[in-house]
Amino acid sequence: MSKAIPISAALFMLLISFAAALFLDGQQLKASEYHVSVSGNDSNPGTLSNPWRTVQHAANSVAPGDTVIIHGGTYEEEVVFRYSGTTEAPITFSAAPDETVTVEGLEFAAGTAYMNIYNLKIEGESIWRVWLRGNNHHITLKGLAITGGEAGVRLTWGNSGQQPVDGPVSDIVLEDSLIQGPAYNPRPC
Repeated sequence: MSKAIPISAALFMLLISFAAALFLDGQQLKASEYHVSVSGNDSNPGTLSNPWRTVQHAANSVAPGDTVIIHGGTYEEEVVFRYSGTTEAPITFSAAPDETVTVEGLEFAAGTAYMNIYNLKIEGESIWRVWLRGNNHHITLKGLAITGGEAGVRLTWGNSGQQPVDGPVSDIVLEDSLIQGPAYNPRPC
C-alpha cells in the first residue's frame, strides 16, 4: 500500500503538469486580432466585419499577443498605450496592408513594454508626435511617417542633467521611418 502512494502522487503531479501545459498553450492561442475603422463603433466586438471606431479603444482593450489592424483613414486622436505585451507575446498595432492611417500622436505610458507599431502616419495637433515617457523597453516603431510637432520622437522627460522622471528607456527600435518638420532640432541636454 505504501508503494501506491508515491505512484499516485507522481501520477497526480504528471496530470497537473500536463493540465498546466495545456492551460499555458491555451493562453497563447487566445491572442486575438482586432480591427479599427473610421466607420466602426467602439461598442462593436472589434472584428473585421464589426470594427471598433477609435484606436484608443483598441489600446485600452488589448492583451499580450493581440494584434490590432487599423484600416485607412484619419483618426483625430492622440493614442496613449498603457498596456504591455510580453517577451513571447508582444502587442502589435499596424495599418492594414496598402491602407494609409493617420493619427495625431502616440504616447507610451511609463513602463509600457513589448509593443510593435507599424506603418502609421503621425501628424496633427500633438506636441510630441511619439513620446516614450520612461521605463519603456522593447518597443519597435517601424514604417512611421512623422510630421511636425515640437519634436518627432521624445524619449523620456525631465530636467537637463538629471535622471529622467519616469526612468530611462532601452531596447527601442526605430527603423524605416521618416521624421520631418519638427519645430526644434536635436540639441545636447
